[in-house]
Amino acid sequence: MGALERESASLLKRLAQMVLVWTIFGILVGAGLAPDGGSLGLAAGIIAGLIVLPPLGILLGLCGGFWNYSLAGGLCGHLIGFSLAYVGDSSDLLHRTSLALVIGGIMGATLPTVLRPMLKTAQLLTLLSPR
Repeated sequence: MGALERESASLLKRLAQMVLVWTIFGILVGAGLAPDGGSLGLAAGIIAGLIVLPPLGILLGLCGGFWNYSLAGGLCGHLIGFSLAYVGDSSDLLHRTSLALVIGGIMGATLPTVLRPMLKTAQLLTLLSPR
């Protein structure tokens, strides 16, 4: 197996993992933001979440994001959003936690990719600096 084949297999695996995570996020966000309409409204909200969020997962996967960072960021964002909405006596608890889940997932997918070169540069400068 050549290097190009390994890279494309790695990319496809990363994309599949990101789509799975963002599909789960889409179900959670869609259920949380579903209109009041009983089971039909819930199904409509979940379908809307599945239409919107998995393509975002594809985009983040193509940008170099990893599923585990995205999942951790989404869970942290969800917990922070829930805590802030709960403490603030928010009437729209599900809306705020759903938004925080998406923001946390995006941050989790992008920040490590952006910060990794900066950390490598700082490490290199530390090694090159006179002692």
